[in-house]
Amino acid sequence: MRVTSLDVARAAGVSQSTVSRALRGHPGIPPETARRVREAAARLRYVPSERARDLVTRSSRRVAMVVDLDNPLWSLLVGRLCDELDRRRYRLSLIAEHGDPEDIESHVLGGTVDGVIVSTASRGSRLPGVLRERGVPAVLLHRYAEDVPLDACVADDRLGARLGTRILLEAGHREVGALLGPRTASTAREREDGYRSALADAGIDPDPAWIRHGGSTSGTGVRRWRPWSRSAGSRVRCSARTTRSPWVR
Repeated sequence: MRVTSLDVARAAGVSQSTVSRALRGHPGIPPETARRVREAAARLRYVPSERARDLVTRSSRRVAMVVDLDNPLWSLLVGRLCDELDRRRYRLSLIAEHGDPEDIESHVLGGTVDGVIVSTASRGSRLPGVLRERGVPAVLLHRYAEDVPLDACVADDRLGARLGTRILLEAGHREVGALLGPRTASTAREREDGYRSALADAGIDPDPAWIRHGGSTSGTGVRRWRPWSRSAGSRVRCSARTTRSPWVR
């Protein structure tokens, strides 16, 4: 039989509302009363109901993150996000981006989360605009939505691609290709801009075949690399831990 806050209240000799406030660390509860409540809760192995707490505080203490599970980047970030949210007494809920868009919207708009991290924003995405219209706290991670004014945490992809391409050019290579993500993603567009900018500075007009867009999985990267590798001659492949790897001659 499940132990309730009423059972704890009876064991500690206090009211049910006092149990709730004491376990939340409310400053108005005398230290001795709070101690009796904590001891009674531990003795009875009481676990507070999250649903009841949400009703009282009007907060779920949950943050949803919409992710592309095929992108290897997120395995590096999710653990750190969980740790940071846990320090602030929040929990992280993951939502797969490839699900039904209406299901995703109903989940994040239904009051079950306090905020949303969107890591899959792309050209034409509905979700960022819907979140802003409904007033749901949201932040874009790794990508931004050009037509929706939401806070975003992104790297300077244009500068990174420009510097990386410049390193290869300064090493004496003249034909530098790039494997990029989908054109709908801001990251891919920014990286292509930086790549083209570095080539333009060197007076090089890139062959359209040097630039290839696609998904973010390792399998996609290998498939796009193979045509180059078969005809590369003296080209040298410079790779990172992602599939967006340049090739050079």
